Amino acid sequence: MRLFVGVEIPDSEKRKIVQLKKGISVKGRVKWVEEENLHITILFIGESEPEEVIRLLDGIEHEFKPFEARLSGVSAFPSLSRPRVLWVGLEKGEEELKELHKKVYNRLKHIVKLENRFIPHVTFGRVKYGRVGFTSLHLRNPEDFTIDGLILFQSRLTPEGPVYSVVKRYISGGE
Repeated sequence: MRLFVGVEIPDSEKRKIVQLKKGISVKGRVKWVEEENLHITILFIGESEPEEVIRLLDGIEHEFKPFEARLSGVSAFPSLSRPRVLWVGLEKGEEELKELHKKVYNRLKHIVKLENRFIPHVTFGRVKYGRVGFTSLHLRNPEDFTIDGLILFQSRLTPEGPVYSVVKRYISGGE
């Protein structure tokens, strides 16, 4: 099963991300992430047995407390001048998410590869080819929201795009 660990963002913030597309000109093709699929990935696991991942993550909800986060502006990997992945970063909660990533990785390190570095973000588009121009790089009126849990997601790839389903929720019990 194709798995990843992530956190949800509120529907109100998802709608604001979808509105960002109006400030982006595309000469080529961009695959936009469906609104219901917008999230922050903490760690991509890939193909793995869910029972093993659940066992390795058992009790992680006691290793972190709920915290506040706020989304910020648009950026891209590898860069805004050569975008391939379009994303929204965070202006609040970034350090806590990095710490959460570290805790999840430490529990799963023998079954996943470590990425170069973890940058907390919400991917909202993938540039397939062509050029992308930005008239606005700012999310309108981002609001604080609480991150109080982790989710183990299954990602099923379909011709219409990925379908995410919850395998298990880990609601924070505090440290």
